Amino acid sequence: MKKQIVTALAIAFGFISIALVDTVADTAPPVTEPDAKAISLVRAALSLSNPANPKTARIHADGNLTLNNQGINPQQSTRTQRLSADWKVDFQNRRFLQRSASYLGKDLMWCTETVTTREKRYELFCHSNAFSNYGPAQTDGPWFYRMDTTYPDPHWHLARAFEQSSSLHWEGETVLAGQREDVISYSDEFKNHHRLFLNSATHLLREVSLDAQLTRFQEGFMPRIVFENYRRNGRYWIPTKVSIVQASWTIITSDLQSIERDFDAALSVADFVPPTEAIEFAQKNFDFRVSKVAPSVYFVENASPDYNSMFVVFSDYVLVVEAPSSDNASTKVMAAIHEIAPGKPIRYIVPTHFHEDHIGGLRAYLREGATVVTTPGNFRFMEMFMKKLKATDPQIKLPSVEVIADRRRFSDGTVTLDLFNVHSTHVDEMVVAFIPSDGIVYTADGRTRDFGPWRRPTVDERTLVRQFKQLGLDIRTVLPGHGPAATQQDVEQYWRLMSGPIGSISHGRP
Repeated sequence: MKKQIVTALAIAFGFISIALVDTVADTAPPVTEPDAKAISLVRAALSLSNPANPKTARIHADGNLTLNNQGINPQQSTRTQRLSADWKVDFQNRRFLQRSASYLGKDLMWCTETVTTREKRYELFCHSNAFSNYGPAQTDGPWFYRMDTTYPDPHWHLARAFEQSSSLHWEGETVLAGQREDVISYSDEFKNHHRLFLNSATHLLREVSLDAQLTRFQEGFMPRIVFENYRRNGRYWIPTKVSIVQASWTIITSDLQSIERDFDAALSVADFVPPTEAIEFAQKNFDFRVSKVAPSVYFVENASPDYNSMFVVFSDYVLVVEAPSSDNASTKVMAAIHEIAPGKPIRYIVPTHFHEDHIGGLRAYLREGATVVTTPGNFRFMEMFMKKLKATDPQIKLPSVEVIADRRRFSDGTVTLDLFNVHSTHVDEMVVAFIPSDGIVYTADGRTRDFGPWRRPTVDERTLVRQFKQLGLDIRTVLPGHGPAATQQDVEQYWRLMSGPIGSISHGRP
């Protein structure tokens, strides 16, 4: 499971090729006076959308969640899951709630609830019933960003543009799939640059996009919303398919296919608070910290928020398990290693699997000269990854790659570490690290304590536990890729839960 959606629908940039009729500049020129053509086009588009600006909105949508580079292996790196999403918006008081849940069959795989209001901001991890509270927003900027990048109704986006009439600018026309489109831009009060793509014949809004942002790989992505398959509803036209495109810890494309809208229903502050049974997760638990969990074994929590790793200090070298998120995260871990084990080289880096949020910090270890330990099915992927680094940094001397088919033991006579290549429904090949002398297992996605109390096991976890039993592992402590470590008491409770049925989790809220 991933905190991929720690910002709710976390979602990917899909590139759309367009043929330019008139040149559309990357950055709109400054507008010194109102652009009459742009204002006229936005006004025409507004006349086709929902009537009058609503005071509140409730929207429910079902569709598909497509995760890129999150599949079961590098050859089948795209995975699609069923998605259910809800929005509650109080426009007058600027309160926003978005809840999204993804399912594998009938099993709940991941769920988050994100709220941004002037009173508080929080994120609820529905699968563990715990939430992280970020306090009140300092400005309305976070509210507008949520609306700009995830709100699935064209009327608000058009009305927002019309409010900024003084900066509206017609940039020219493009052609997409044989259809001419007017490209209109504006800048909002937070100096964010927006583009609107309007069908030149129908004036219907097809896309809203924001300026490119940077990912942890320093690549630009463009948050955008695409409206398709418009149908007439009385005097007005409503899109029946909406794709919300964004980027967070993972790259995801969300395709909302069935949408129900309800405007001006009563909403109160109570609609924007966590469920009463939810548990608040202290912010200090997101702090970077390194703890010694056994002789020569160290657990790194929050190399980046909710992403962990582990390292083992042998007599003359260090082995690191996991390189999550970014080079910045890896740099912090490496600094801690050099302080704890001065003079000892980081000889091995072991990514648990190929998903991008678990190898985002791999480049830093490659520059350090660490040998990559991976599985047969991921070997070519790692080679490609390293070749791309060589292309951008020709001076780097790339280290070697070691492949483990089933298991590999590292030992200096004092400390022993076993690496196992196991199968799960999360990925075909997952590397699990085990310290037999202390019963410590490090495992990434597929088995995690999460942030809250134990919940029913997922199909990923049940599969992984079966693998552990077949290997005969005597597990007393679990170091997860996400969340805090699990003690022996936690593990015993987990084993008891494993005998129960798999089921989805209901929190009594839509």
